Amino acid sequence: MAENARLTELPVEILYEILLYSLSSKLPLTCRHLYQVFKEAPPSILAIYVLHQYPRPTINDALKYPIMTIEVVHQFNRLHPQQKTGRIALPKRLFRDLDHLPPSQRDRNSHPLPYLRDLSVFAASISREIEYNSFDGYPLTRAVFANHLPLIDHLLSKGASPKAKNCFPIRVAIQKGDLALVKRLVEPPDSRDPSRPGKRVKLADRVTLTSELMDLASKRRAFDIVEWMFEEKGVLPRAGTLRRL
Repeated sequence: MAENARLTELPVEILYEILLYSLSSKLPLTCRHLYQVFKEAPPSILAIYVLHQYPRPTINDALKYPIMTIEVVHQFNRLHPQQKTGRIALPKRLFRDLDHLPPSQRDRNSHPLPYLRDLSVFAASISREIEYNSFDGYPLTRAVFANHLPLIDHLLSKGASPKAKNCFPIRVAIQKGDLALVKRLVEPPDSRDPSRPGKRVKLADRVTLTSELMDLASKRRAFDIVEWMFEEKGVLPRAGTLRRL
């Protein structure tokens, strides 16, 4: 305990040096004081800490760390400029705890949307693109699991595909029995025709639905989804689907 007490009495600048020398993820958890000191460390210190974790660090490596706020991301790139090749993968950590957010708080300014917008600005500043289908469509799938509609719309607008992993986001929506959510994933919003003011143009579906997906809906007893697939999308039912109707 005496050793811990002496450690907590050190100036924060020395504590930062100790952290960067040890590169220990356990050190901030030693006591509340150290946790608070490192939590409030300048972005440059946190960026150096992450940089030293890898022999050849990339932005995709760095983004795995929760301490990588947008300010730290910019410091990371300032200290270690990134090559203008390859896409930036959205880290899984941004989408793991979406279920914990109350439905009433899931709006366009709720986690992780502000971070995604800031990351998009950063990516553009270094002439990089973001891979919205990273990890086999994990971001969109997690958003569908959580029913985070603003996040779903944002990801879809950026190119996230419901086709990922054998249409897994759509399968999740079907398992939920949520026709509106299935439609949201399949049908893009109509766009305006610049040559005909006031006229909206219906865009092609993001994915072609199959009898196998219809069969999944029938097993879920989501017959409104089955009916919509048949009447609106022209999907032909399998024999097993017909037996469940």
